[in-house]
Amino acid sequence: MSRRAYRVFLPLFLLVYGAAGLLTHSRFAGIDVYPLFAWNLYADAARRETQYTVRLLAIDGRPLPAPIDLVESAAFHRSADYWNDACVLGRFATALESGDAEGARGLRRLFEANVLRDDRVRYEVLKRSFEPLRRRTTGKYDEVLLGTFDKDGGAGAP
Repeated sequence: MSRRAYRVFLPLFLLVYGAAGLLTHSRFAGIDVYPLFAWNLYADAARRETQYTVRLLAIDGRPLPAPIDLVESAAFHRSADYWNDACVLGRFATALESGDAEGARGLRRLFEANVLRDDRVRYEVLKRSFEPLRRRTTGKYDEVLLGTFDKDGGAGAP
């Protein structure tokens, strides 16, 4: 296409596209026709979100000076199996939260074998609940301890 054709075609296309979007929205009783009109694209986003994380407390029997939040550490996100590890962590924490001891036991072994590379690790499993906009502006969230564990030992109650 020539430059002149683009100068005519592009504004004309945008005008027709915008009019079609407004007309479909008004003609279909407020229902969005996605490629033409999508004001409600994010209207169903969660108002409150839940995130599960692990806080490392000690490695090889030595307490850490400051606990390390595994989910917020860059090394966890750079892992080749990041999505699998995050999924196992989520399922493990969900099993703990629901009281499914047998399911939690198997997922704990899987999580420890795949994610916690050191031999002896003491860690906490936490549930964080937050409103995304509030967390973005203030950084605040609600936290619930689901359990404290030793990689090569038994589990302690929170």
